[in-house]
Amino acid sequence: MNARSLLDPLTAQFNGSSTTVTIKARIEVGSKRKFARFQLGLSCDVSSIKAKPKDTVLLTRLIYAEAADAPTDDERAAVGWSILNRKAAIKTHPKSTMASFGAKDDIGTVIAHVTSRGQVQYESYSKGMKQLERERASKQAEPRAQGWNQLDRPEQLNCSECAKLKKCAEIAEGILSGTIKGPYAAAGGTYFFHLDQNGVASGERKYNIVRLPKKPNYVHYFWTYDLSEQTQ
Repeated sequence: MNARSLLDPLTAQFNGSSTTVTIKARIEVGSKRKFARFQLGLSCDVSSIKAKPKDTVLLTRLIYAEAADAPTDDERAAVGWSILNRKAAIKTHPKSTMASFGAKDDIGTVIAHVTSRGQVQYESYSKGMKQLERERASKQAEPRAQGWNQLDRPEQLNCSECAKLKKCAEIAEGILSGTIKGPYAAAGGTYFFHLDQNGVASGERKYNIVRLPKKPNYVHYFWTYDLSEQTQ
């Protein structure tokens, strides 16, 4: 029988854990047309990301967890730079920097810092840690990992999420190497961000925090911290 392989794919959709793509396609066998379904197993290979230096992995997790769905890489970079700017402020102005920055110029410490009042600085990290605590207590993994933890559960990522994670890793590397500049660098750099334009209102009143002009297509608002009046 003269079989012509097909082509003409009609639909593709994610099923189940989002790691299997089901493709519905038209196949021509002789003079008869039939429909068939093919399943292609997909796997998000994160081994190259996890093998990177510790700071790159931490910054990748943070950018992905906080801004995976940001519409532009520029905005993701602005989120990532908030870590580097806080880290630099701790080092250059250790006696006057806001308590929310922490006291050690280390990327992991900046991300995980909790103020004396119990205020977390990066909610995605806090949610990730709480999930791990719940799982340790119940001795059972939850169905879906929080954004911070998804690097450890690549089997849960669909094609789009996998691509975003890898892009966030590229941005993290670029920030740390200095090849990706902060989009608000000329205005003092980013130190805070929030989806609500009033999300840092209390800080604006108490400290030298200034809201930056919102860029087109950004979903986050960003703030800078005026260090010009700070003294060591």
